Amino acid sequence: MFIKQLAETVRNKKIKFILIGEIHGIKENILFLESIINSFLEKKQNLIIGLEWPKNLSKEINNYIQRRIKKLLWRKWEFSNCPDGRISKEHLLFLNWLKRLNKKLPKDSKIRITCLDEGGRSWFERDKKMAENLLAISREFPKSLILAIMGNFHARRKTFIFENKKYIPAGSYLQPAQTMAIKMKYLSGSFLNVSLKKIKPQVIKKSISGFRIKKSKISGFDYEIFVKKVNPITILK
Repeated sequence: MFIKQLAETVRNKKIKFILIGEIHGIKENILFLESIINSFLEKKQNLIIGLEWPKNLSKEINNYIQRRIKKLLWRKWEFSNCPDGRISKEHLLFLNWLKRLNKKLPKDSKIRITCLDEGGRSWFERDKKMAENLLAISREFPKSLILAIMGNFHARRKTFIFENKKYIPAGSYLQPAQTMAIKMKYLSGSFLNVSLKKIKPQVIKKSISGFRIKKSKISGFDYEIFVKKVNPITILK
């Protein structure tokens, strides 16, 4: 299944939330996000993009991508020093891309950003708050599709066990019939998450160029996006 077919499937099933599970620190995550945004815009779908960023940044970012302010004061963000790959030069270029895209869109169809992360005393509290923020933005904009990108653990639609511990991810709090979860699967390359790390190369039967989508056999995910080779993001300076 390719990206345009995915957009049609979402439309037919009346999906409200698409959760994309990533490994932070990979450039191709952002390239995929741009590709899927373009496909949904072709279907005249109103979009809200969810980021695993501090919630208090939402207002400034929306003012920027909707051209109410000229630039982001990202150097003043404490989050700009985050080392886990959630923010990078490529992410700021993505926001600039959204700003240019919004200029072409009608006033009632402009893309919005919602930042979902409020922290929490525990992993579980943080995920529950992210889910609450997703539900709140959906109630505020009921005609919009929410496309949220976050770490793999958060994006799953079902509870799961990892290293003998039960996890309740953000995706599990959303209505199953309204939610689609997608896992990014990387076949080779490297990423920057605190430090530079390599991905153990994997081989599949079919050759890949760009992004290849197939149904997932992993519990809690509906589809997997296969990427042949990935590259690390560029840290902010």
